[in-house]
Amino acid sequence: MASPDRRGRLPAGRGVAPVGRSATGGARRSTRRLLVASPPVAAPPCGVPQRFAYYRQLLAKVDTHATHVTARYDASLYCQVGCTACCRQDLTVTRVEADHIAGWLAERATTLAVASDERGAADNHRQFLALAGPRACAFLGPSGRCQIYEVRPVVCRSHGLPLLAQDGLRDCCPLNFTGTVTVEDLDASALLNLDTLNTMLGAIDHAYTQQTHRPTERVSLRDLRRQHDAS
Repeated sequence: MASPDRRGRLPAGRGVAPVGRSATGGARRSTRRLLVASPPVAAPPCGVPQRFAYYRQLLAKVDTHATHVTARYDASLYCQVGCTACCRQDLTVTRVEADHIAGWLAERATTLAVASDERGAADNHRQFLALAGPRACAFLGPSGRCQIYEVRPVVCRSHGLPLLAQDGLRDCCPLNFTGTVTVEDLDASALLNLDTLNTMLGAIDHAYTQQTHRPTERVSLRDLRRQHDAS
């Protein structure tokens, strides 16, 4: 994936990122239905604080979409355990995402492995160096495995998927859909609308910070790792 800016965002047309203007047409409507059609959950899963209920609902919808796309286009997706090209960025996340991750880590009192800069077998790809940043994510563990996979943020769940970006442009990780099926061949239901996704996440984060009186600034995953290691 392209290198993100200091807010953890990628340029439109180069990967998962907040974009400026809304895309229009059937693809946007289909993706909006995917993300928001279900009624709000009455209560979060057992053990999950109520304040994270809407955030976890959003994660579930993104995961459901990813499962649908993976099942349908498995042969066209390079994403696999050990491919870490999109895990070599210094990302920032919203406050609700940061607190969700921190709470999960605190509950488990887990000692994390040192962040790994080694490349896995799946990284032996000609485009790896063009995609990867200078440092691995602070939560990337040995063998290219994410150490917070269960609570990874939205940007990590949507990396690599076919996207509907600014001005209706379609894009995905350049390692995916490189064969007979290209991203332009996909129907609207396979596209994840970035404008809708980022609007939803922003609204959830705003509501969370209002409810909890937490700071609104974004949080570096590297700083989050340092705080966990020091606790």
